[in-house]
Amino acid sequence: MYLANLAVTDERRENMLNIMKKANAMLNKVFTGLSVALLAVVIVATALQVFTRYIMNASLSGTDEVARFAFVWMSMMGASLCVRNHGHAVVSVLNDSLKNKPKAQAIHSVAVQILIMIGAAVLVVCGIQLVMATGEQSSAGLGIPISYTYACIPVGGAGMVINSFVNILEEISCRKGGDAS
Repeated sequence: MYLANLAVTDERRENMLNIMKKANAMLNKVFTGLSVALLAVVIVATALQVFTRYIMNASLSGTDEVARFAFVWMSMMGASLCVRNHGHAVVSVLNDSLKNKPKAQAIHSVAVQILIMIGAAVLVVCGIQLVMATGEQSSAGLGIPISYTYACIPVGGAGMVINSFVNILEEISCRKGGDAS
């Protein structure tokens, strides 16, 4: 009887993991799509600025702010995607020394993801405080609220927390004999 309940629990765990992975994949598709669109905005705004400034001898107002704001949003969403794909910068000395110890390497991997999650949670909390504090300020060129620009900090931080959490669940599932694909 206990083994039957344990099997159901493992099945439920796998189902929950699959649901979380699918939701996370959808979030990352949104972040990827928005990042690509924002990259196009950066390129167009910068090209317009260069063209109007150096060819037309008259600067187009606001293009520098559009490019800057799009770049900041793109960077924060890209950082979230980087966490999911383990593309973040690492010092691999410790991980390399654990090559022959898979259990220790797994613990190290989970510890790194937990540290990333803590750092990202700080970004979320402080980012929300920054958005609240700058609610009344407007940008000089476009006149849009500065809080719209700073909102990328908690959004990107939340994406990093979610991606780290899914990475941890996959690592644990892989070590328990589950599929981490």
